[in-house]
Amino acid sequence: MNQKLDEKQARFQSENTSLRLGHIASNLARIRTFCNSAYKEAVESVTDETICFIE
Repeated sequence: MNQKLDEKQARFQSENTSLRLGHIASNLARIRTFCNSAYKEAVESVTDETICFIE
């Protein structure tokens, strides 16, 4: 995992549960939007971030 993702995960873990779920929901919406476009890298990036948050 890279340092930027580690920092995001640390901030994510310090938030309350409702905010965490909101971030995950937002990321899933972004993935859905990016899947309908040509932004393969964006899909991979947001997917990796979301997996990290869920873990």
